Amino acid sequence: MLPIHKEMTMQRSKFSPIWTAMSVVFIILAACGKSPQAATQPDQPTQFPTQPAAAVPPTFTVQSPAATAIQPTFTLEASATPTAQPTFTPSPSPTPVPMVALAGTPVVSANLPISEESAGQVAELARWGKGVIRGVACSQDGKLLAIATTVGIYLHDAATLDELRFIDTGSRTYSVAFSPDGKTLVSGSEDASVRLWRVSDGGLLQTLYGHDSSVRSVAFSPDGELVASGALGGDVRVWRASSGELVNSHNAHTQWVTSLAFSSDGTRLASASVDYSVILWDFSKGEIVLYLEHPESVSSLAISPDGSLLASGTWSGGLNLWRISDGEHLKIWSGHSGSVESLAFSQDGSRLASASRDGLVRLWSVPDGGLARTLKGHADSVESVNFLPDGVGLVTGSQDGTLRVWDFDKGTLLQTAGGFESWIMSLAFSPDGTMLASGSENNTVQIRRVSDGALLKTLSGHTGWVWSVAISPDGKLLASGSGDASIQLWSLPDGTPLRALRGNTGTVYSVAFSPDGTRLASGSEDATVRIWDVASGTNPVKFTKHLDLVNSVVFSPDGSLLASASNDESVRLWKVANNSQWYSMNLSYDVESVTFSPDGTLMAAGGDANSGGGLLWRTDEATLFPELKGQKGWIFSVAFSPDGKTLATASNNGSVCLWRVKDGALLRTLTGHTDMIRQISFSPDGSLLASASDDGTLRLWGLRP
Repeated sequence: MLPIHKEMTMQRSKFSPIWTAMSVVFIILAACGKSPQAATQPDQPTQFPTQPAAAVPPTFTVQSPAATAIQPTFTLEASATPTAQPTFTPSPSPTPVPMVALAGTPVVSANLPISEESAGQVAELARWGKGVIRGVACSQDGKLLAIATTVGIYLHDAATLDELRFIDTGSRTYSVAFSPDGKTLVSGSEDASVRLWRVSDGGLLQTLYGHDSSVRSVAFSPDGELVASGALGGDVRVWRASSGELVNSHNAHTQWVTSLAFSSDGTRLASASVDYSVILWDFSKGEIVLYLEHPESVSSLAISPDGSLLASGTWSGGLNLWRISDGEHLKIWSGHSGSVESLAFSQDGSRLASASRDGLVRLWSVPDGGLARTLKGHADSVESVNFLPDGVGLVTGSQDGTLRVWDFDKGTLLQTAGGFESWIMSLAFSPDGTMLASGSENNTVQIRRVSDGALLKTLSGHTGWVWSVAISPDGKLLASGSGDASIQLWSLPDGTPLRALRGNTGTVYSVAFSPDGTRLASGSEDATVRIWDVASGTNPVKFTKHLDLVNSVVFSPDGSLLASASNDESVRLWKVANNSQWYSMNLSYDVESVTFSPDGTLMAAGGDANSGGGLLWRTDEATLFPELKGQKGWIFSVAFSPDGKTLATASNNGSVCLWRVKDGALLRTLTGHTDMIRQISFSPDGSLLASASDDGTLRLWGLRP
């Protein structure tokens, strides 16, 4: 099921390409493609931050103002006096993480650079990562597992965990369920559809439309004749599986439906909702027969095999047991420290398994209410839990990117399948273009070989999301900025941790090496910009002109300037030689990303494109270029092609737009990601464009041979 715990934040994207001196062309982009999914249909509410308070960016504003032309303010300022920062404290070496095979497609050879002439032919060449796990279902015979992810549905052999098939749903898939005979799958997706799939070959049988918001939960009736669906808007529908006919629907819930379950006799349907309720509905009569009120939002539910009991899980981590016949509240359990994402009864009804965003799976004794066992091992929210029919196995799916099978009686881990991902926040190419580094929500940095996507290294040690990565010009160092308020330096290619740079008091959203590799710039949630000496890591220069968190920093190609973009609605330029602010450009919206063109004459930046037009700013002339039009939503990342003639922009609507710099013409819109894109970067030779997304994939774009 969908994880309801993640705060819908205006997550900072960071950008690390090229930076230039002298001239500044400022591009804050307007519009490309469809309206942003993250803005119109948020994946999750804002109640539960997933980082410590000091390291969490402000919540995302769902409603954006109408686009209007914005004239930036250009302010020349006197030199700022930098302040020194205390010396760093090296962090202990991280525990090595075993490498797992990277799911994805190899890169089709792309030797020709992406240019303004060839932009119209750019296509997706490779997708790395299997997406973020949203839910897991087990066939009744115990032979198959279906995993709903942000990019589609994967079928795995339950005994070996081998991947058997991928079903491309074309949209984020939140929930999946098998028919009792195991021949059909039903799925619910972001595009408001309910789809039925043939298990044997992954063929689409039919698509059911009727919901007007994303479908968050689906279920098959015990006889396989009916399917149920619950949506973000609170509506619940029951359909005839064979014909797609709508049997009945209700709108008794006022908010998001998080979970569904048919009664054992198939005559009633239970639904849980963010509106603090569980409803039991006799859909044949159209009557609500039971209303179970909760003191908080309900995140999951399950009905016992004999149909006598209903369990519900809540956002705060509590569990409740109810008698269905009269609605009596029998038990309250506590123990989880995060939302209960999934519940499941054992086949005999004696055990209840709960999976939580705290990364734990707990087994409870239903007769006496005792805690039987706690399963530890997942490193992130556990999204789904299912008992296997063999009476021994328990399967769990987590946002740590793994599918696991446990012996629930012994509490031992039997098998693990990887290749799934968490949100990918950042990326950077090595200078020779052979490696691609990425930072993720699971606190790790991964290094992949560009030629085939093979995972070469996983770097662990951070205790917060990795928001930014950068590789030094000589390719020997990697820097990572994290939600734990630290910067870690690693040696390449072996991935040995060298030192931690400390001093920030909030998330480090951006890091960038100077062109000569001797200095490292950082931008932080604490509103500071810092320049560190790479060799010593001591006494960084600190700039404090920004009034809000700093999303992006980048050096100019000659290293004389440093640019920073902030939520204080400004881009500031700093002279590196004397550590002073040269000027600021004041806008009317948060600025997410900033970079220079390769020749240093232009600067591009991205922010809330719905509140302003695309602006090009030439410093030496102080005149606006034509507005960029075509991309909607927040622009999280911007990148110039190595020849400086093409600009790429990435949005929270999952699209990448390619623009001709000289006239602002939209050349190409690239679609395929199913969630917001955090960062983009061109390869050094310009033949590839890489994108990192919350859909748990890295994608490479280029020209097919």
